[in-house]
Amino acid sequence: MSASVTSDVEMSPPSVNSWQSPRDASVVVFEVFSVAYDEFDLAVSSLELTIKCGGKEHVVALPYAEVQKRHVPENYTVMQTWRSLVGEADVQEVLDVGGRARSGVSHKDIALGKNVVITDIIEADDVDIVADIHELSRHVEKKFDAFMSIAVFEHLVMPWKAVVELNKVLRPGAVGLVVTHQTEGLHDVPWDFYRYSSDAWKGLFNKKTGFEIVDSGMRTPMGFIRLRWNQRNTGTTFAVGYQESAVVVRKIGEPEVDWPVSLASLVETGYPGFPEAR
Repeated sequence: MSASVTSDVEMSPPSVNSWQSPRDASVVVFEVFSVAYDEFDLAVSSLELTIKCGGKEHVVALPYAEVQKRHVPENYTVMQTWRSLVGEADVQEVLDVGGRARSGVSHKDIALGKNVVITDIIEADDVDIVADIHELSRHVEKKFDAFMSIAVFEHLVMPWKAVVELNKVLRPGAVGLVVTHQTEGLHDVPWDFYRYSSDAWKGLFNKKTGFEIVDSGMRTPMGFIRLRWNQRNTGTTFAVGYQESAVVVRKIGEPEVDWPVSLASLVETGYPGFPEAR
């Protein structure tokens, strides 16, 4: 079996691994790996396999666009749902949790026409309230109409406690958006704790914590390339993860649970690069 990859940039020669299916001896499973030397457009990329069997040669073409249809959710509506809810007239005060301009982009204007208050565990020019989300209610007195948290929940050692604390600073009926990762490489270690599927949110946002889920979903599919191939792990290339997992929630009541455990009792280090922030 041989393979070639067609793309708009230079690619490394493909490497092919193949093995007999343990379920059906007549089926041969294969994986193909190739590295791009520059940014490229997957939409116009394709994989072509040449299979030689019994003296005959068969060519199979697999355009990425066709493969993508199998793995990209067709009904990802999370951001549309969020924009609709946060755009309502009675939503004026929005709390952005962990929203400091880490990449040089401030979230102050992320919700046009709204007053966005940023809270973060790290002090910064655009941060209004320096606080740990695990103890948010100790630092926030007002009740917000909405909250948002982007790329933060994977860094919370006790997300269930954070959810309860968020509830305490929201008015009844307030809405919220959480965007984090389902599949992503480790970063900001040792403060990288969790990954979330779209089915995981019900464990955090539920009647006991005082929330209902309005919408949830995942997008941006990601494959897996093992740095060291092992026969025991064959087939994992066909497993697909998603870089982004998001949920829109609404406060329906006060929390019925609590978690009286402090961050300092569990984490001995400061946030990477900010040893004083804990």
